[in-house]
Amino acid sequence: MNGHPDRTGPPQGGEPPRLISPRWVSRRLANGLRVEISARTRTPDVALRLVVDAGAGTTRPEASGLATLAGQLLVEGAVGRSSSEMAEWLDTM
Repeated sequence: MNGHPDRTGPPQGGEPPRLISPRWVSRRLANGLRVEISARTRTPDVALRLVVDAGAGTTRPEASGLATLAGQLLVEGAVGRSSSEMAEWLDTM
């Protein structure tokens, strides 16, 4: 070979890379939360993702709009807090 690639034919294929999928372990905490764990020891990284059933998809049809109503009423005040005190409290959250 003279330092230039041979373009007279297609390149020769090699062995396809082997895919190594991580092993997953499932655990359930005392509070009922299911945890899926996959350990990879090649890098010192930690990644965490929390997925919970929430939102409109988990609301019963007869309770539609309840969360929106509760959120709107919070800024109106509550026992022991005026609307402005409630707004300040919510801002600190």
